[in-house]
Amino acid sequence: MTENTSQTNQPSLHPLDLPEIHSLISSFLLGDLPTLSACVRVSKAWNASFLPPLWSHIDLSRVLPLPENLNPRRNERHPFAPVLQKHAHLIRHISALFMSLDAGSLGHLPTLLDDPTLYINLQTFRISQDYSMRLKNDISDITIHEHYWGDLASFLRRVPSLRELVIRSMNSHVIPVAVWQTIATSLPTLRTLVFNGAHMDGEDPLRFDYFLDACSKVESLDLDFFSFWDPPAHNPRWTSTDPLFPRLVSLNFFGRRAEELRLFERCLQTPGLRRLTWSTRFPTQFTPAEKTPEVTRLIVEARLQNLEYLNLWDGLPFKDEEIARILDSLGRPLKELRVSASEFGYLSWNALLRGHSQMEVDPTATESDSSRPDVVRLAHAATLRTLDLTLCPDVTDDMLAQIKRDFPRLEQLLLREEPDYDSSEELEE
Repeated sequence: MTENTSQTNQPSLHPLDLPEIHSLISSFLLGDLPTLSACVRVSKAWNASFLPPLWSHIDLSRVLPLPENLNPRRNERHPFAPVLQKHAHLIRHISALFMSLDAGSLGHLPTLLDDPTLYINLQTFRISQDYSMRLKNDISDITIHEHYWGDLASFLRRVPSLRELVIRSMNSHVIPVAVWQTIATSLPTLRTLVFNGAHMDGEDPLRFDYFLDACSKVESLDLDFFSFWDPPAHNPRWTSTDPLFPRLVSLNFFGRRAEELRLFERCLQTPGLRRLTWSTRFPTQFTPAEKTPEVTRLIVEARLQNLEYLNLWDGLPFKDEEIARILDSLGRPLKELRVSASEFGYLSWNALLRGHSQMEVDPTATESDSSRPDVVRLAHAATLRTLDLTLCPDVTDDMLAQIKRDFPRLEQLLLREEPDYDSSEELEE
């Protein structure tokens, strides 16, 4: 009797106090800082559940600029630093700016992150140049000071858990050897490297070696706005026929010079490459140049056997026959194709619809190889899930009708320039 009474008197747990429910709620609130902050103040249980998602993503560009009298060179700390470091173990992703409001200043990074050893769970670090301030101040060129790169290298050396590093600058910089060395030797779990605005040449063989080491360890590589001059002629890895970056799965690249296209060619030699983007986020940095025939040749000659995602930049529109040649050269049917504002027409269309045997892709294949079912490629139409034909003037109504009928897995068809438009609903009709 007493036992039953005690069990009956136990308070029942409200569903909103279940950790599983907290986790579900927080998954819908990522990035909604005001709401997450309100949830933290509900109770101790809610505080424990919602504090980690509140601090998981930190954008330091939202932090107020340095006080005028604060000198990071004298180890004076930013007033936000103690709060940031108190929750450092919860932070998984950091975004920051190279520059504060004064384009010539060091910025707020060193005073905010002066004890990197606290960031034991940091996975992503993104740092970019404050381009809006450059435009506002009418500054044609911004020099990032040498000691700033030193601060960055020092920080990276003490966050070995990092998996993604994004560095974007609007100007081309010769990156100090220490930065490349740190990326190559101090980040064992790094899988994604984005480096825009870097200049590489053969004047310093050690810098080039560390650059190769850094890129060789990652699976996803973005070298947009990456100027490349005169690699060392006697570097054995550069002159070898072996894949330069053997782990590469995803590549975003853009270049115009012969050396840059040579680097692109070496990247394409990676057998496991599945995602390829020829594109730039900085079109104003490049004068018009007719490079699509050369890019087409390099992609076709690479005989990419595992590529599934292809994006060709509309700033240099690819011709119909060039797209068709690329599609016919691939050893696997695509899941995603983006060729906006290109001359996509009947040649490209027919290339989407036809399959082929391995013999057509690789002339070295034997008759016995080409007769095996596993080396006969399906048509791209059978596997495409996303097709971006935005502003392609030669796309006809007959093509659109056949897409609805003969592209069984297509989920997204983009045809117009409006940012929120796609024809997915039309596909379902």
